[in-house]
Amino acid sequence: CGRKGKFRILNRNRKNMRNLILSDKAEEMDVGFTARRLKCLLTDYLASPEYEKKIIPGKIIRLTGILKLMPSEENSNILDYLVEVNHVEPVEQEEDIVITEDDIKQIKELSKDPDILKKLGESLLPNIIIDEEIKQSFVLQIFGCNPKTKRRASMHIIIIGDPATGKSAIAKEILRIAPGGYTSATGATTKGLTAIPEKDELLGCWTAKVGPLIQYNRKLCIIDEFGEIDEEQQGDLNEVMSEETFHFDKASLHLTFQTKTSILALANPIYGKFDMTDDIVRQLGIKASTLTRFDLVWILTDKFDEKKDRKIIRAMIGAFTDKKEEQPVSDMVFKKYIQYAKKHIPLITDDAKEYIEDCFIKFRNFDADSKNKSVSNRYGEALIRLSEAIARVKLKDITVNEVKEAHKILQKNIQNRAYNPTTGKLEIDKLDFESIPSEKRGKEQFIIEIIRDLK
Repeated sequence: CGRKGKFRILNRNRKNMRNLILSDKAEEMDVGFTARRLKCLLTDYLASPEYEKKIIPGKIIRLTGILKLMPSEENSNILDYLVEVNHVEPVEQEEDIVITEDDIKQIKELSKDPDILKKLGESLLPNIIIDEEIKQSFVLQIFGCNPKTKRRASMHIIIIGDPATGKSAIAKEILRIAPGGYTSATGATTKGLTAIPEKDELLGCWTAKVGPLIQYNRKLCIIDEFGEIDEEQQGDLNEVMSEETFHFDKASLHLTFQTKTSILALANPIYGKFDMTDDIVRQLGIKASTLTRFDLVWILTDKFDEKKDRKIIRAMIGAFTDKKEEQPVSDMVFKKYIQYAKKHIPLITDDAKEYIEDCFIKFRNFDADSKNKSVSNRYGEALIRLSEAIARVKLKDITVNEVKEAHKILQKNIQNRAYNPTTGKLEIDKLDFESIPSEKRGKEQFIIEIIRDLK
């Protein structure tokens, strides 16, 4: 227009905006065809936090709007479709759990059962043949601890197993009950487990595209193929798992996300079968600093056990004939139980404090003859978290009995990890991811002494 100098802004209007991408349903696509994608723009109240809770990635929605053309992101000479949305509603809604007075009465009755933890473990994984302590640990991870404390409340568990030990089946069964979601590390390495910067061509700015560990805040996130996570992702995991926050500083964005997410990781040994005589770090390819942040590390090996194998084949036959195992607690009651128990904030008694202290000293003195460091302080934290989760299940305060049950699960975990089939003993060194196994260290020391004698 020929004007020199700046223009004066008369007024400034701001509005909430959100864009989403629609895709074909996988079950309705023909084999060999790629899913079609359609960009949509939501504004004003449709981009509000209330609607954001209704529109969850991966769910089916129905929307109406105005179809328009706009330049493509890849090539401005090519036009692409855009829908300006006027109305949107979810077709698939999250299951609303309503707890009635009768439900509360039933839940309180169940909580008084001395075997309630065992029954919940059998109900969670009715067709999976593994040790009951492992099942119970998954239950405790779902119930969790009080998130309104300064210490870490989320519980992290990793399962390292040989092929065909049922890891994927465990994940599927747990998500039948637990609120949360599933992701695979092989796909998450490209889109990010936490968050990645993404240029929003529609809004003309950089945004943070969040990953599953942020999406499932205060819920459970199952990460399959955990051994495939690259070093950068492992660095992000260290902060997420210990601090329950994630600081995002990329593309001129400085954000802090809350990640009170419980992680259940599933991993396969690099060399196929897991070797109980070798260290875990070398067999997984995961840094010791990441593995030490897991409260429990369970190892599932595929070895012959007639009694166990008969149970497994019977479960397979039952699944083939659609014969379902009787569950002590139904799925709906289980879900209501979890939701109700999460509101319970257990206190800790003085006797329980003293017993936790005694248990921790026993852990630290697990192998008094070892010249190396005993179990780390993280076992004390794990003992407290397990005790609190057990108290939540029972809807009571933390007493000596709850600590004893938690101690029993930790002892089973130590036996599961520290057993050396060659020596037939439990080796404390195997609990420390950063140390060298005693068998290997003994051989190295023997070689060093030979070299010194030669000198």
